[in-house]
Amino acid sequence: MEWSQTHYNLIVYAATDHPVFRSLSGWGYFPAGRMLEGTDGGLKSKFSDNLKDLSDLPTLVVAERHPDNLGQPAFVSRIDQIENQGTNIRFRFDHLFGRFTSEEVFNSGLFDIFLSSSGIDETRRTHWAVKNGNLMESVLQLLNQQPIEKCPKAFSVEPWPLAHLGHVAVMMPFDTAFNPVYEAVRETCQGLRLKPLRVDEIYGPTHIIDDVFRTIEQSKLVVSDLTGRNPNVLYETGLAHARNRDVIMIVQNDEDVPFDLRHIRYVRYLPNAQGLEELTVELTETIRAIQGQ
Repeated sequence: MEWSQTHYNLIVYAATDHPVFRSLSGWGYFPAGRMLEGTDGGLKSKFSDNLKDLSDLPTLVVAERHPDNLGQPAFVSRIDQIENQGTNIRFRFDHLFGRFTSEEVFNSGLFDIFLSSSGIDETRRTHWAVKNGNLMESVLQLLNQQPIEKCPKAFSVEPWPLAHLGHVAVMMPFDTAFNPVYEAVRETCQGLRLKPLRVDEIYGPTHIIDDVFRTIEQSKLVVSDLTGRNPNVLYETGLAHARNRDVIMIVQNDEDVPFDLRHIRYVRYLPNAQGLEELTVELTETIRAIQGQ
């Protein structure tokens, strides 16, 4: 298929818990009432009754601008099977690449996505527009502005660089005794509209160390339970620090925090009902502080 070199889809979402930010491919939904907002009159007339033709255009999917949260993801995508279901538009997406963030896109000056003809700031409003311009050419310029980084030698992951998916990577011993702890972490994340992901929730014919690296590399932040000084968790914690992720360390016993990490703030909790409830409160406050909320 040959994409248009003169127009592209711009899809802006407010919430990063949407499927398009949690997966590299799948089905997405968009409010029909926001379709073709910010689109020039002629283009709006062209596509209003022919939404399926939007699949002929390359697509830029971004999260709304949040000044205090600069890690929002952005993807260049292929979309097809666009269906009008009344209140929602259903479509299939396949992210091609997306190492950059929405803030980098908005600040680059390379895209026609700042103010619509009505004066609305399109970086702060959920909408689907058709824009003038060569998307791929602009994206290549944006990529050229970024330093080139090679995948660490110890891991085998494709394609590289990996897209940021924005989940919370959870590192803890693979022991059923930690299931209630993970449940507390999961409830915390869901309350903040974030998706938690443990490595043991990933299935497929891949090496576990590559899954660990991928989970950390594509995450928004990391929660690491140091209880018991599990060597795998300690390794994963160091890896997350090295990859410049925000790491929230939790532990049941202060003595389980290695000397080299004790200068970093951690959350101590008790593995009972009250302790786990208090853990969710402190985790919520910590994550909000990281996100600048």
